[in-house]
Amino acid sequence: MQEKREILFICTYNSVRSQMAESIINSRYSERFHADSAGLIPGGVDQCAISALKKRGIDTTGLRSKSLGELADKKYDQIIFLCENALLNTAYLPVQGRVECRFVSVPSAKRSDGLSGYEILAEILENMFESDPLFH
Repeated sequence: MQEKREILFICTYNSVRSQMAESIINSRYSERFHADSAGLIPGGVDQCAISALKKRGIDTTGLRSKSLGELADKKYDQIIFLCENALLNTAYLPVQGRVECRFVSVPSAKRSDGLSGYEILAEILENMFESDPLFH
């Protein structure tokens, strides 16, 4: 059995994008990966992000906003930045492998089919994990 790759998603506040990415990976790809998420300035998990994940059948149990310092003793195979601000302002990275950037904007409007920006973001992240060679 292949060992799971450890992934850390980083955003500025660890409240939306990185939380959603952590949940999607741990819910949909747990046989290959284990994901954590952290922020430069933890801001609490956005309840709208949790609602969007739950609508997609993604488990959000135990989600909480974390700082990089909380994960300082853990080593990751990959660190993925989901926003440029975090990349530019991170001094310490607990990584053995590679650092990647996948900047993902948070959509602010609803689509014509009624999906909120949070639901669109969940869809974008799921599509990224399905199509990006980094996750295969």
